[in-house]
Amino acid sequence: GLFPENVYVNKQLEGVRLKILRDDGSCGAASKLISWLKGAFEAFTKKFLRQLVIAIHADGAGQDDALETYSFYFTYRGNDLSVCNVQRENKTEDRISSDISCSLMEIRQTTLEMLRTTIHLTQSLPVLPDKCAISVKLLYFEDVTPSDYEPPGFFSVQTSSFNFPSETINLKIGGVHTPFHGLKFKAK
Repeated sequence: GLFPENVYVNKQLEGVRLKILRDDGSCGAASKLISWLKGAFEAFTKKFLRQLVIAIHADGAGQDDALETYSFYFTYRGNDLSVCNVQRENKTEDRISSDISCSLMEIRQTTLEMLRTTIHLTQSLPVLPDKCAISVKLLYFEDVTPSDYEPPGFFSVQTSSFNFPSETINLKIGGVHTPFHGLKFKAK
C-alpha cells in the first residue's frame, strides 16, 4: 500500500505471487527507494553492509519515528570454503561442500519459504495511514568499512535505532545462507 499499483510488475516464482517495483519514472518515491537499494548494493558488493533497515514513517513524523521496520542482516564468507546453512522447521544444518551447485535447491527452497512468510505476515498487518514516508538506513561492519564511507544516496546519521508509537512485535521472518553470503530478515 505504499506505492500506486501501476509501479509494480506482477511476477510468479514457483507459485509465489510477487509484486516487483519498477522504475519507470511514474512515482518519485518508488524511484528513490530503488536508487537507495542500488546504493546499498554497492556496500553489499564491498562486503561492508551488516544491516539494511527499511522504515515506514507516518507523514510528518521524525526520521527516527517509525510505524514499521524491516531489517535485513548480512554475513559474508571467504571464497576458500563453501558453507550452506539451511534453516527449516526450527532445525539448522550446516553442509560444507566445494561444489556450490549441490546446495542450490536448498538455497532456492529457503528463499521461497522466506518470501511466503513475508507475504503472509505483511498481509496481516494493520493498514498504513494514507500518507506515509519511507527511509533506508545502512549499518556497516566497522572493522572493514572506511570511517567516511557512504554509498551513493546515503549520508551519515547519529542513531541507528527507531522510536515506535506503541509496543512492538519482533518477528524473525527467515534467513538464506549461500556459500558466500548470509541474509536474515526481521520485522518490527
